[in-house]
Amino acid sequence: MKKNHLLSIIFTGLCILSSCETGVTPPDDPNDPNDPTSRFEIAQVLNTNSAFENVWDTTMDVRTMNTGVTGSLGISDFTVDAKNQMHFVFYQILPSQQSTFYESYRRTWDLTNKKIIPQNPLAYKEKNITRNLYNYQAEKELAFELYKPYTNYYVAAIVTSEGDGGISYNKVYFQGDVSMTVAQPFYPLSRLELGYENAVGQSAYFQSVIFRSLNRKNDDDFNYKFTNVSMDYAIFQYMVPDVQTYHLLCEARTSGPSIYFGFTSKNEIQAIEFTETGNFGTTTLTGTKGKVVATVNWTPYVTWVTQAFVFPVYNFGKTIRHYSPDGSIMSFALNKFDTDRYSTFVYNFNTKTFTKVMEDVSLKYGDINSSDVDIDQEGNIYYTGYADSGKNKEGVSVYKISADGNHTLVGNDNFLKFGQVIKLKHLHGKLYLCVTGKKTGYDTHQISFIRTK
Repeated sequence: MKKNHLLSIIFTGLCILSSCETGVTPPDDPNDPNDPTSRFEIAQVLNTNSAFENVWDTTMDVRTMNTGVTGSLGISDFTVDAKNQMHFVFYQILPSQQSTFYESYRRTWDLTNKKIIPQNPLAYKEKNITRNLYNYQAEKELAFELYKPYTNYYVAAIVTSEGDGGISYNKVYFQGDVSMTVAQPFYPLSRLELGYENAVGQSAYFQSVIFRSLNRKNDDDFNYKFTNVSMDYAIFQYMVPDVQTYHLLCEARTSGPSIYFGFTSKNEIQAIEFTETGNFGTTTLTGTKGKVVATVNWTPYVTWVTQAFVFPVYNFGKTIRHYSPDGSIMSFALNKFDTDRYSTFVYNFNTKTFTKVMEDVSLKYGDINSSDVDIDQEGNIYYTGYADSGKNKEGVSVYKISADGNHTLVGNDNFLKFGQVIKLKHLHGKLYLCVTGKKTGYDTHQISFIRTK
C-alpha cells in the first residue's frame, strides 16, 4: 500500500557524482559500514504505539541517470524458517539508456541474535539472480520468484513464448537453487506457480504440468541440488460421468499423495487425490488415476463459452497459497480480477478434509491497485488498506477478514510513518511487512522489515 512521507534533511555538503560514459551514479553496497553523514541514517518507519516492531533495515544510494531517471528498491520474496531465521532477496532497479537491469542481494537474518548469517556455500549466488534472461530474443515473463515455504531454498521461474516454423510454444527456465532449463517445449502454459515442494503449471486440455525438483533433507532444510528437473502431468477429465473437470490448481508432492483441485459446470470444486502421473511424449494424453476425496460448492470465477462444446474462460490469475510449517495444511485464495473479490479454501492432507472458508468477499478498505494481500492457514485474509476504516487516504492500516466476513484492524490504525508497504506475509502467527522509501534530498532509499508484536 503506497504511502510516502518526506524527511526534512539539512544539507551540510553536496557531492554530485557523474560519469560522462555511463551517465549514472554507481550503486552503494548495503553491506558497507554506515556512512557518518545523515544520508545513510535509518529513518523511523513506524508511528508511536503502532503495535508493530522493526526487524531489519538498510539504506543505500540507488543508481540515477543524468537525465533524472532514478532507480528504486524492490523485494523478490522473504520467509521465516523454524530456526527463527528470516531469509530474503531484495533488489535495486538499475535504469540505463537501453533497458532496465537489476542487482539482487540475498540475506539471512537471525531474528533471535540480530545478526546476518552467511549463506550456504552451495546456495545460488546473489550476483547470478537476474530476474531476466539476457541475450534471449523470445518473449518472456517472470512467473514467480519465491522461497520454498519456511526454508532458505530460493527459486525463480521464467516462462517464454517461442516459435519454430510458425508453431508457437512455451519453455520454462529456472534460476536460483534450482538452476536449469526445461528443454521440453509445450503449448500453451497459462499459469505457473510454486507449491510447498514443486512448481506446477496449467497447460492445454486443463492438465497440470508438474516440475519435480526438490527433495527434503530434514524438517526445515532442503538439499541445494543443481540437477535436472523431471516433468510430468496430471489430467482429470471425467471424474463424474459426462461432467468435465477443469483445472483450478494442483499441489504436487514429492512423496505421498498429491491433490488436483478441479471445478465443474455444476458449481463445485473436487479435491482429487492421486499418486500416479503421466509422461510427456506419449501419443495420447490419458486421464491420471485418482479419486475424489472431498467436494465443496462454489461458483467458479469463469465465463462459460458455448461453441461446438462448452468451455470456461478464466476470470482469475495466480492463486495465493499458504501452508502450515509442516505442509500438512494448505489454504489458498482465488482473486476475481475484474471485481477484486476473493474466495478462500483450506485442505488438510492428513484428514483429507476440504473446506470453503469465505466466498466472493471484497477488500472493503483497500485499493484494487495497491493493496498487499496474504492469507493464513485457516483461510483468513490480511490486507493493507486506507486508515480509519478507509476514510483516511493518506494513512495505511492492516485489516483482517475473518470467516464471518468481519473486517478488523491488525495492530493500530495508521501505523506507518515512512515509506510504502510492498509485500505482506503471514508467517508463524505474525504478520511481516516489507517497506521501502526514499529520503528527501538524496538518492538514498531504505528497505525495512517490520512485524506485529
